[in-house]
Amino acid sequence: MNRLRIVAVLAAALLWQAASGLTFRPGLPLEGSWRGDLVLGSTSLPIVLNFRYDADSVLMCTLDSPAQGARGIEAAALAIESRVSVMVPSIGAAYMAEVTDSAMVGTFSQGGLSLPLTLVPQKSLAQRRPQTPAPPFPYTTVDTAFAAADGVRLAATLTLPHPFAPGPHRFVVMVTGSGPQNRDEQVADHRPFAVIADWLARHGIASLRYDDRGVGQSTGDFAQATTADFLADALSAVDWLRTYAPHASVGILGHSEGGTIAFMAAAEGRTDFIISLAGMASTGRSTLLSQLSHSLLTVDIPQAQSDATVALADLVYRAFADQWGTGQHSSINVDSLSATLPVAPLPEAVKAFKELDGSRSPWFMSFVALDPSPFLSRVQCPLLAVGGELDVQVDVSDLDIIRSLVPSAEILRLPGVNHLMQHCRSGEVDQYEQIEQTIAPEVLEAIVEFVNRN
Repeated sequence: MNRLRIVAVLAAALLWQAASGLTFRPGLPLEGSWRGDLVLGSTSLPIVLNFRYDADSVLMCTLDSPAQGARGIEAAALAIESRVSVMVPSIGAAYMAEVTDSAMVGTFSQGGLSLPLTLVPQKSLAQRRPQTPAPPFPYTTVDTAFAAADGVRLAATLTLPHPFAPGPHRFVVMVTGSGPQNRDEQVADHRPFAVIADWLARHGIASLRYDDRGVGQSTGDFAQATTADFLADALSAVDWLRTYAPHASVGILGHSEGGTIAFMAAAEGRTDFIISLAGMASTGRSTLLSQLSHSLLTVDIPQAQSDATVALADLVYRAFADQWGTGQHSSINVDSLSATLPVAPLPEAVKAFKELDGSRSPWFMSFVALDPSPFLSRVQCPLLAVGGELDVQVDVSDLDIIRSLVPSAEILRLPGVNHLMQHCRSGEVDQYEQIEQTIAPEVLEAIVEFVNRN
C-alpha cells in the first residue's frame, strides 16, 4: 500500500472514530507525553505527542514542536492492539508506530516526505530543566506593575532577598532579547531570567523582570514597538525602582537585543552599572547578514549563489535602513536589486525578501538601521560583557567592539557557550531546546561577583 493510500485509510478511520464516539484501548501505557527527534539532514527537530483519555475513555492527542514554539496542536489518535496512528490535519502530518514497553517506533509523514521517528516517554519538566527555581524560596517575590513613558502597563515580578531591611541595596533590571518575551524570557521551557533572579536573590541582590509590552500581563502593542520603545520601557523600570528604593544602586542586565538596550541606557547616564549577555555591538544589518551567512552553510548550493543571496540581503537591508533614516516607506524593487548581481541569488530568498518588503514591521526597519557604537562610546558606568564563542546569533567578535569603545569594560569570553549562555556541542538554534542546562554556572557567578563590586 503506498503512502497516500495509507494516509487516506488512516484519515477515514479517524473520522469514523470521531463520528462514532468509539475508542480502542489496547491496554498500552499511552497516557503522558512521548518525545523524539526528527532527523532532518544535519539538524533535528524535537517532536512531542501528548496522549490522554477523556471522561468517555476516548483517546485524545496533541502535538508539540518545542523548538518552533508550537504547542497543543490538535491531533486525532487511534490505538488498535499494539499500533498507534496519529493525524494532525492542520499541518498535514501523520504518525504511525508500533508501541513496545518503552518506545513508539514508527514513521512521521508530512508534505510527501516520510521519516523514521522513535518516541520515548518524556522526562518531567524538572528533569529536563533542572535549574528552573522550585519552592520553597529563601526570598520574597512580589507581582507588581509600573507605567511606561507612554502609559503602557508593564506587569513585573520584584524579587527581594531575605532580609530586606531599609538601607542601600543593589537592584538588577532584566531586559529581554528580540521577539515577544515574557518576564522569564522563556524559550523552549527554559526560563533564564527566573534562574538569574533566583541566583541573585540567594546572594543578596534584588531584581525586577517584566513582560514585554503586549506580552503576558502587560498592555500595549508589541508589533508596533521598536528598540527605542523597549529602551524607554527599560528606563521606566529603572525610574520606578529609584522611587521604590531611593538609595539603591540600579543597573540593567540585558540579553541579546536587551544587551544593546543596556548600552543605550548607560549612554544616557541612567544606570549605575550594566551587564550585557550576548549583546549586539555590531549594526543590526551586519548581525542579520552574519546570521543569514551561517544559515546558508546548511544549504547545498554553490558558494557563489550563497554569496549572491547575502549580497541581495545587504542591498535590501541598506534600502530599509535608508528609508528608516529619512522617514520614507516606499516599495523596494527586489527583482531589480537581484539583477545587479553577477550571480542569481536563491529564488526562495528573492521571494522571501519580497514578502519582507510587503510586511516589514517598525521594529525590523529600526533594527536594520541600528548602530550601537555611538551609544557604547558614551558608556561611563561599569560594564560586564559576556559572550559565547559558539554563539551563531550575535558573533563573539562583538566583544572586541565593546572592548575598543569601552576600554574599562570587563569582558568574559566563554568557550563552548552559545547565545543562550548554555554549554553546548554546537551553537545551533535547534540545540537550545535539547540542552538541559539553562545558564552556565560561571555566567551566574560572574554576574553576582560583578554586581557586588559595583
